[in-house]
Amino acid sequence: MTDMPKAPGDMLLEALKKWSESRAGGRKETDTEPRTRNLGRGRKIILWVVSGILAVVLLAFILSSFWSELLWFDEVGYRGIFLVRIWVPLVLGVVAGAIFFAVFYLNLRLARRLSPRLRVAAREPGEEGAEILELVPTPDRAMNRILLIGSLLLAFFFAVGAAGAWQEWLLFFNRLEIGYIDPIFNRDASFYVWVLPILRRLLGFFSGLLIVTLIGTTAVYVFDRAIMRADTGRGFHLAPHVKAHLSLLAALLLVGKAVDFFMQRWELLYSSRGVTFGASYTDVAVQLPVLGILAVVALISAVILLVNIHYRGWKLPMVSLGLLVVVWIGAGVVYPAIIQQYRVSPNEIQMESPYIVNNIEATRFAFGLDRTTTKPFPARQRLTLEDIEENKATIDNIRLWDPRPLLSTYSQLQEIRLYYRFKDVDVDRYRVDDNYRQVMLAARELDQDDLQDQAKTWVNKRITYTHGYGVVACAVNEVRGEGLPAFLIEDIPPQTDTDLHISRPEIYYGEIGNEFVLVKTNALEFDYPSGNENVFTTYAGEGGVAVTGFFRQLAFTIKFRDLKLLFSEYLTPETRIMYKRTIRERVEAIAPFLQYDRDPYIVIRDDGSLVWIMDAYTTTGRFPYVQPTGQDLNYIRNSIKVVIDAYHGDVTFYQIDPYDALATAWGNVFPELLRPGRELPDDLRRHLRYPEDMFSIQAEKMTLYHMHDPQTFYNKE
Repeated sequence: MTDMPKAPGDMLLEALKKWSESRAGGRKETDTEPRTRNLGRGRKIILWVVSGILAVVLLAFILSSFWSELLWFDEVGYRGIFLVRIWVPLVLGVVAGAIFFAVFYLNLRLARRLSPRLRVAAREPGEEGAEILELVPTPDRAMNRILLIGSLLLAFFFAVGAAGAWQEWLLFFNRLEIGYIDPIFNRDASFYVWVLPILRRLLGFFSGLLIVTLIGTTAVYVFDRAIMRADTGRGFHLAPHVKAHLSLLAALLLVGKAVDFFMQRWELLYSSRGVTFGASYTDVAVQLPVLGILAVVALISAVILLVNIHYRGWKLPMVSLGLLVVVWIGAGVVYPAIIQQYRVSPNEIQMESPYIVNNIEATRFAFGLDRTTTKPFPARQRLTLEDIEENKATIDNIRLWDPRPLLSTYSQLQEIRLYYRFKDVDVDRYRVDDNYRQVMLAARELDQDDLQDQAKTWVNKRITYTHGYGVVACAVNEVRGEGLPAFLIEDIPPQTDTDLHISRPEIYYGEIGNEFVLVKTNALEFDYPSGNENVFTTYAGEGGVAVTGFFRQLAFTIKFRDLKLLFSEYLTPETRIMYKRTIRERVEAIAPFLQYDRDPYIVIRDDGSLVWIMDAYTTTGRFPYVQPTGQDLNYIRNSIKVVIDAYHGDVTFYQIDPYDALATAWGNVFPELLRPGRELPDDLRRHLRYPEDMFSIQAEKMTLYHMHDPQTFYNKE
């Protein structure tokens, strides 16, 4: 008898069979056999119990996290945003996972159905030159179970990847025109910002699905001996239906590659080949038509693969694929490089000028430089008394203090206690005694890390030391006789000789300290020091989440890993828990898709309450013809101002630029998120300022893009 070459599947099954026989062979039942079986059952019971406990604990952590987040979003009034951010990724993941599983698993099952049910294990010579074949059945149940589990696991990973694109899908369905038309394809920038990324994701998903399916299907055919080495020892033998199945999958993959080549034409607007970012002469004159040719060649290769199903061998597909590779390398890589090096580079300014103009115009639009106005400023050597009198308001507000040394001075004179801290000094404008003045303010926040070690008890950190107190303010251009700042507001409680007043100095929400605290308990909160004594208070606002009922306490106990929260007797039916107390964490939790300025600033309202104002930016890194900055963005608008109440914790987003398409699109996605800029109260509108991060980015871009002439820009004069 002559043994056939063994397939990998046969080798695996034979190894498993030998291992099973070695385990079972030669065993004789003894008196200890029943006891051993009982011990085995006991271990299984213990394993199931432990697994059940772990599952319950994991479920408790998941539910407590979900519920506490839902309660927090209820508190700040953005429940709808939270729910959308839950169900949209879930739906995307389910749809993507279902599509992947259906295509992948059905192809594997089809491959099994098309494979032979009996496989040739060996051959031996018979009478008159005939052969006697030894056939064995193809294993079914175990293999099908493996395919099912593997398909589910791969579907899960694809589903997770698809769920991560929830922001792109929401913006795609709520897209608006941005107002910039690219000069190459005459498409609005919204196509590149919102449509092209979705097309790329779809192509990536289906290409990945086809690749994995082709590999998995081929593996099944090999395992089931539907693909075998030819008797000649050269090449492989495939049944016609197997060849048709694999050829169809490969052809679909080539169609996907043709679509990829076609989409690369649009992505030439992100090319870095030329003098400036974006499509250059070589990209438009050479690369663009070549990509079209490559797309056609890929489609022809796909058709040849399908036609070849009716012919023996693989010569036609191999020739077509070879042609695709040759055109790809020769026309898509080598030829453009030659044109760039030997035709464009020697005549660069002449040939690249139109594309330099394209880059200048796109960049100025994307960074808002087209909104700036250039005015001549003739410098004069002499300053007259008349100049001073005409600009008295400016002269009176010339800044003498620098925020950095002033912060140190504030810390020495006004922190009062070790646990108070000023994070930074902000510059703002106030009408002080009927004079419009520049003022430098700093919020006095409480930092629990600076409490004395013996004072860092659970009650002190969670119930007693809950908030900061007041602000310090001085004029930017006044100095006391001792060289100290002339305070407009100072001390605890806040003292002032001006018409500035603070009616609600407590700061529960700020830039420092993110520990959760409990308010409205049956214990008093530390309010502020008064000489050798302390003044205490009870929170009178509506901030925080109600901690009422056993299940809420249990949920927060699990979330914060703090058992004392469950057993504390300080809690009352009115007790509220405050978490996510830093203003940055609050706004990022609500709208993580926005970018935020590094320097929020505190404002004293007309009624004496304290609020924070934070500048928010809409950004993207997909604007055509614009080189991204170090933050991977190439479009920015400061179209949103965020107001956070320092006492109640309320967070309000105002869209002050109604012409920003990105902000409007997010407003369409989440209707409860953005309020119109006209609703911003006047006493807050007076304190809006040009944000520092925006100014820095625009100033950097303006160093080059103040030039409009391509010759001047090319020479970097």
